[in-house]
Amino acid sequence: TSSTEIVVHDAATQRLFTISSLTDVFDIINFSNPLSPSVITTVNMLPYGGITSIAVKNGIVAVASPNGTNPQGNGSVVFFDTNGVFLKQVNVGVLPDMITFTPDGTKVLTANEGEPNDAYTVDPEGSVSIIDISGGISNLTQSNVTTLSFTPFNGQEANLAVTGGRKVKSTSTLAQDLEPEYITVSADSQKAWVSCQENNAVVEINLASKTLGSIWGLGKKDMSLPGNGFDVSDNNGEILIANWPVKTYYNPDAMASFKIGNTTYLVTANEGDEKDLGGFSERMTVGANGYTLDSAVFPNASVLKASHNLGRFRVTNVNGNTDSDADFEEINALGARSFSIFNTDTKQIVYDSGDQFER
Repeated sequence: TSSTEIVVHDAATQRLFTISSLTDVFDIINFSNPLSPSVITTVNMLPYGGITSIAVKNGIVAVASPNGTNPQGNGSVVFFDTNGVFLKQVNVGVLPDMITFTPDGTKVLTANEGEPNDAYTVDPEGSVSIIDISGGISNLTQSNVTTLSFTPFNGQEANLAVTGGRKVKSTSTLAQDLEPEYITVSADSQKAWVSCQENNAVVEINLASKTLGSIWGLGKKDMSLPGNGFDVSDNNGEILIANWPVKTYYNPDAMASFKIGNTTYLVTANEGDEKDLGGFSERMTVGANGYTLDSAVFPNASVLKASHNLGRFRVTNVNGNTDSDADFEEINALGARSFSIFNTDTKQIVYDSGDQFER
């Protein structure tokens, strides 16, 4: 009847703050003795709209809350003290899905996913909100909130594709298609990087000027190369980690950043995700009748489509048809089953864990 989706720890009070997106509450837990944690209080977030994420710093608890009456409307951030006492609520973009403080504690950031409705008739734009709390929560007003629209990225679809990102739904603008998932902030609190998971893309944000930086794609991982093997079938009764003619988008969810010398690197958790809604779905399996492989590229298509091989393996039907005919020249899947490290200056991958998780 419940879940624990996110856990954050406050070192000052030795308390845990855990959220349940099923019951829309957060628990405040006494963690001074980790062997016997106990719930101090439970805060119901339904009156505020619900809960998707939580963060704590300097005695302040920040909670991301969607719009309770209209999921495609603007959400909010609700501030509490570490005892769960309400302090303030301000509006942010549509469906704030992740919340974090900057390391210096002066700002709170939300990744506003802007997910469409199930029929895909309403598709809000993704955005990032920056809440300046340097003047204290008691003085916080809506004027301290800057929501960065992704509209300036419209028209950059070709550029994004060249760098290895993707626009999924052709009839949406790029700003609508981008769904910010996770934020990591530089150690000096000057820059932030936002993962747009389904788009296999990262957006850089200048926190000093509160402006959008560049957007770039993360490319694809060639699963046919040695060290990139994976087990493709749940229908062959065995663990068979092998190389297959598949190229996967990294599609990271969570990210972290670290600095060596003058270079900042991003570490990505390459979960993979697809757009799969009533009004639009890119989900397909290699074995599906509607997924025709180019016979020149895949002369062994019938072997690949067997259920004990790639037949039941989930892929996207949005990418891989490189010449706009009726068949696919490349098998593209979502999620690289790995973690990767990217250089934020060159935008290039410098490390991938290959098949280590798989093994």
